[in-house]
Amino acid sequence: MLKGEVEPLKVELKDYTIVEKDGQELFEFTEVETSREWINILIETFVKDKSNKIEIPQEYAKLIKMVL
Repeated sequence: MLKGEVEPLKVELKDYTIVEKDGQELFEFTEVETSREWINILIETFVKDKSNKIEIPQEYAKLIKMVL
């Protein structure tokens, strides 16, 4: 729980794929949406079009590929 929040934060990565770049597995997505309007505004203002990739730790990459 975030301090001062009464509900868990939900994050949804939309239209995603897993890509490999330089030996590292990455989530690549076109849109991210959260359950908090203020976080959505921050993402739209400061993050959009800057980086649409999240690094997947090596110890989880194989498991995530199997599940997805």
